[in-house]
Amino acid sequence: MNWQLVLVIVCVVAAAAYVARATWRTWHPKPGACGGGCGSGCATAAPTTETLIPVEQLTVRRRR
Repeated sequence: MNWQLVLVIVCVVAAAAYVARATWRTWHPKPGACGGGCGSGCATAAPTTETLIPVEQLTVRRRR
């Protein structure tokens, strides 16, 4: 077997393992996880403070 073929097989197996692990973690999340990846749950997550632009300040720029 050629060394390049062995390298390709290793890369394909590693990629398949990565996809399988990502799929497994998507379908079977840790208990209490809210999807943020921090593992602390949604109850301890800090609230987001977003500042929205008022409608009066929005303008549409058109090319002439």
